[in-house]
Amino acid sequence: MKKEDKTLASLQPGMICAFFEQNNLQFGLMLSVEGTACRIYSLTEAELTLPTERIVLFSQKIYPLNEPQNPLTEFQKEVQNCLNDLDLSSLRNRLLQEQQDLTLEQIIEVCELPSTDAFRFALYQAVRNRPDYFKRKHPFYHVLTPEEEQLWQKEAAKKERQRQDALIFPLLARKGLPVSFSPEELAAADKLSPVDRDVFRLELIDEEIWTIDASDSRDLDDALSLEEMDEGWQLGIHISDVSSLISKDGVLDLAARERVSSVYLPNGNVYLLPESIVCEKASLLTGELRLALSLLLTVNSDWQIVSFLFFPSVICVKRNFTYEEFTSFLEPDVFTAANKMREKALILQKITERHRQYRLEQGALGTDDSNLPPVRRLVAECMIIYNRYLTDLIKDFEVPLFYRSLQEKNPAKINSLPPSIWGTVPKKHIGLGLPAYAQFTSPLRRYPDLINQRQFTAFNTGKDLPHSQEELTAWAESMNRKRNLLKQLMQQAENQQFQTAERIPSE
Repeated sequence: MKKEDKTLASLQPGMICAFFEQNNLQFGLMLSVEGTACRIYSLTEAELTLPTERIVLFSQKIYPLNEPQNPLTEFQKEVQNCLNDLDLSSLRNRLLQEQQDLTLEQIIEVCELPSTDAFRFALYQAVRNRPDYFKRKHPFYHVLTPEEEQLWQKEAAKKERQRQDALIFPLLARKGLPVSFSPEELAAADKLSPVDRDVFRLELIDEEIWTIDASDSRDLDDALSLEEMDEGWQLGIHISDVSSLISKDGVLDLAARERVSSVYLPNGNVYLLPESIVCEKASLLTGELRLALSLLLTVNSDWQIVSFLFFPSVICVKRNFTYEEFTSFLEPDVFTAANKMREKALILQKITERHRQYRLEQGALGTDDSNLPPVRRLVAECMIIYNRYLTDLIKDFEVPLFYRSLQEKNPAKINSLPPSIWGTVPKKHIGLGLPAYAQFTSPLRRYPDLINQRQFTAFNTGKDLPHSQEELTAWAESMNRKRNLLKQLMQQAENQQFQTAERIPSE
């Protein structure tokens, strides 16, 4: 039985007691005590039978039983008056001087407080309602220092976020996966400036640069440009320089490392980084200056890439196209006033199809993109081009990176290939037909891309590499495991939505 310095034999009819009912502290008057059970009249005018172990506190005074509602009502008023007069902050400061845990009775004695029943009940209720001040270690109470209080508040806020997360994203919450961001992470995101320049950058703010993405996408981290040259074309692929915003081992870097990847669910998105970064400060929005890492490729009249140049840049996207809008430029015999854009779209399609053909000649399976709509395949191929050329540029310099690989498989199972994996050793990717493949093009959506971007930028500018081979190797297995789990959960969420839609009768 949980009570203060009393024994079971002390319980008597006529005592006012306290007990918890659905986590709420309730008062009652004991009508009888029989063995290990008490019959109690509660303030709700109901009679309850409770085991004695449910009684947490009881009065020293015995009250009359003929009209139990009256003493209970008066007692509750007295307790409330004591609560109103109780200065818990001053009491806490006084107890911190004791530097030891005390029982409720000892607190009353040390602080020379009233020893009435009503005050004891009020004090018990007050300290139980302030877990940021007091921690119960039955039968003692530990007074939290200001430092301990701060830690408690952070933990309480985290639990509340987890509770809210479980309501909105139950699939993720059940797996213990992070959803919302902490106040510290959000504050760190608010402090970031989207155009702080840490290295020399080539300004491309007057170039015709555009994004192509889904209509509901807000995390825009890649953009394209295409300009005619004397003998061919110059293709530009521009990736948001997220690594310039997110410093190694900072609060935002640790948050992204824990998440590994953005998660896209039918009822909302859980981003790799706070929304103010992913959808605003680092997103390639129309008319906004953004830091980027640009790859310019020279393409000849046969649509072959003959040279390339990589550099940090400052860009300003001129237009955000949706897939549907850009598709209209690719469709034959469709009138459009934007004839120049239509010409660029068709040229871009020829360049990417030529590069895709090159990969197929190198043994690429072509299973990943064969069923994609033309515009999506075009964008995907541009990202492969970017990743391929940066990988080729860096792989022989022993710079630690996360590589994606897919090894040789049984030809009979070509349509059921396992997912590619992240590793720190460059290996063949048979799906893409490339001898080595590292990804740099989704730093807003995948943590390994952010790491690779950070490593490549340091290498390109002659700075010390932020991450060691040992460090990346230590993370690779857990990242692959979490990535696979996230993919499973996204598929599960889509299946659930489809099944729900099937059950809704059509109008």
